[in-house]
Amino acid sequence: SDGDELHGNGEIDKLIITPTSKTFYAGDFEQFTLELRTKEGLLYNDEVDINEIKVKLNVTEKSFKYEINTTGILGNYTISIYCEKKGRYQFNAQLNDKTSNDAYFRVKPQLLPYTPYTQIISQPPEEITPEDKIEIVFKLADKFNNTFEDRDDIIDNDYLIVTNNNQSVPAAEKELLDDGETFKVKLDPIYPPLDMSINTIYNDGEHTIPCFLEDIVVKIITPLDVNSTVVKSENAISIYVGEILDMRLYTLDAFGLCKEEEDYSKKFKVIVNGPLDTEFDKEKIYK
Repeated sequence: SDGDELHGNGEIDKLIITPTSKTFYAGDFEQFTLELRTKEGLLYNDEVDINEIKVKLNVTEKSFKYEINTTGILGNYTISIYCEKKGRYQFNAQLNDKTSNDAYFRVKPQLLPYTPYTQIISQPPEEITPEDKIEIVFKLADKFNNTFEDRDDIIDNDYLIVTNNNQSVPAAEKELLDDGETFKVKLDPIYPPLDMSINTIYNDGEHTIPCFLEDIVVKIITPLDVNSTVVKSENAISIYVGEILDMRLYTLDAFGLCKEEEDYSKKFKVIVNGPLDTEFDKEKIYK
């Protein structure tokens, strides 16, 4: 039959695993080849009980498992390796008193983040001022809780979208820190409204996944500025006795932005001076 010239009838002398190194993603199976060879270097020309072939890992990892399967060629088998925990591992195969060469595999985190396993390292306080810079530092992980590492592609391809109140914030800065695991996003306070609700979305064009289980809520504290506050009359500044002078108060902060609607009825005191003999000063600001 095909391959007979590679077989010999001697005893098993060596177990050889090829290739000696492979890399795969957590939760995947990866195959190695195991050859049983005689002293002459020929494939062992008989069947063995595959249950007698054992694979030994250099460390204890509960997610590690393997399968031995025949290939239809005597002396030739496949070892299918499965592992969920990222890292570099060493293993060998054993049959009776024979031990194979050492082989290695590296497990990488899956490509997609799993929201419940995001680690938020730091986030802004619940209340900030308009001058503060908002920074969120976090790590992403896959569904097996493997922290992402060396994922420059996420930044290079702009896979992270920072949102405020479910709207994209294009001006947000994003970076992967030098440790290769930690991401940082930075943005300026955006208001009104005074409440920001911030998240970061992973979007690679095929998958859209929020990085945080819950939005990070930040309230912007911006006091009223009396010098920016504007009072405007809704009718003529000259009225007849008995008429109502309708005026509106526009509350602004130091940046000239409107405050959200609030009940100011107990916060402001209106003082009216008059009647005056002089002409009304249109530029005068009343508290």
